[in-house]
Amino acid sequence: MPSAPDTAVPPETSSAPSTGDGRKPVSTASPVPRGAPRRRTRPPAARPTALADGLTFTVAEGTASPAQPLTLAEAGLRERSHLQEWVVAHPEMLGDGILIVTSEFDRWAGSARAAATADRLDVLGLARDGRLLLAELKRDRAPDLVEMQAIKYAALASRFNVDTLAAVHAAWSTKRGVRMDEEQALRKLQDHAGDLSVETLRQPRIAILAADFPATVTSAALWLTEIGLEIKLVKVSAYKGEHDIVISVTQAFPPPRLEDFAMTPQQTRLRSAEERQQRQRDISTTARLVRSAVITDGTVLTLRPRGVNEEIRASIEAWVAAEAVRGTARWRNDETAPLEWESDHERYSVSGLAQLIVLQAAAVSRSIRGGEWWVTDDGRDLVEIANDLASPPAVPSPPGDQPEA
Repeated sequence: MPSAPDTAVPPETSSAPSTGDGRKPVSTASPVPRGAPRRRTRPPAARPTALADGLTFTVAEGTASPAQPLTLAEAGLRERSHLQEWVVAHPEMLGDGILIVTSEFDRWAGSARAAATADRLDVLGLARDGRLLLAELKRDRAPDLVEMQAIKYAALASRFNVDTLAAVHAAWSTKRGVRMDEEQALRKLQDHAGDLSVETLRQPRIAILAADFPATVTSAALWLTEIGLEIKLVKVSAYKGEHDIVISVTQAFPPPRLEDFAMTPQQTRLRSAEERQQRQRDISTTARLVRSAVITDGTVLTLRPRGVNEEIRASIEAWVAAEAVRGTARWRNDETAPLEWESDHERYSVSGLAQLIVLQAAAVSRSIRGGEWWVTDDGRDLVEIANDLASPPAVPSPPGDQPEA
C-alpha cells in the first residue's frame, strides 16, 4: 500500500506531490560537496511534511528542521476517538479502493455477551474485488500475538453473507447520521464491489496498524503471507512540528511496491483460483440463461457499468455518449458467445465484452463480472435474471439410468 497522505492534528492535508510509487517525497537538507554549485530553490507556498525511514522534517521558507518524534499517547491522541476515526475518514490508510463497512462491531451470532464484548472488531472494510479487509488498530507498539487476534476476527468476519453485511452497514451508517435501509446499503456495497458474493467474503485480508511492530509479529506476518493469507503491517507515527502534530502512515510490511513484482507461489495459485471462479460464475450465468431460453434471441441489452470507481465510470459514460451503439448489445442463445455488440457486430462473452469496453474507454485492464453490466428493458441484469430461475434445467439421464420407482 502506498503511504497515505499525512494527517495533521488539528486536521490538515499535506500539499506535497506524490512520487511515481505513491509515496510522499522526502524533503531534507542534504549535504552539498564543497565547491559544488548550489541550486537556488523557490520557497514553498505552504509548509509540507516529508518523511523517510525514521527521518521527518518540516520546511519553512526553504529551511528544513527536524520534527521531534513522539508517541501518540504523548501527543494526547487516543486509539478509538482519534486513530479509529482517522481510518474511517481516510480509508486509504488501509489501501486503495476500500469502503468502510462498519467499526467497533461485536454482534457475532452465537456469541455470549461477555465474549462478544471482548471480541470487538475495530474496522471492517470492503475492497473493490469483493473481499473484506479486517483492520486491527493499536495506538502503541503492537503486542505479541496481535496477528492471532486479527486472524480470529478475520475468521468471524468470513461468515458474513451479502445480506448480513448490508444489514450491518445500514445500521452502522444510520448510527453515524447517514440514514440508510438495508436495500440501499446492499446497492451501495454492490456498486463498490461488482464481484461481491459469498465466495469473495470467505477470503478476508488483514491490516494491522500500530506505532511499531516486534520481530515476532513481522516474522508471523511473513509466514502468513508465504502460505497465502494476505496481511499488511502499517506503521502510524507522530511528530511534533513547530506549530502542530504531524501523523505519518507508512506500510511496514510487505515493503512498499514489493507485492507488485514478487508473489509467492501460493499467492499466485490463489490469484489464479479467483480468476477461475470469476470465469466459472460467468459461464454458469450464461449457461442457465441459454438452457432456459428465458431471454428471447435478439433481445436488446443496455450497458450499465458496476463495481468500478467514479473515474472509470465517467470515462465509459463519455465514451458511450460519443457513439450510442457502444452501449448496446443483442442477446444470442449461445453459451460460448451470447452477446452481439452493436458497435462492431462481433460476438463476445458477457465479461469479455465488458472488459473490452473498459479497456477501450478508460485504458484499464481488469477482471469484470460482465453479467451485472448488461440489463434488459425492465432494469434487471443477467445475473439477477439467472438467479430468479427456480433451478437449472434438468439434464435427461441416459437410457437405462432412470431411478426405480
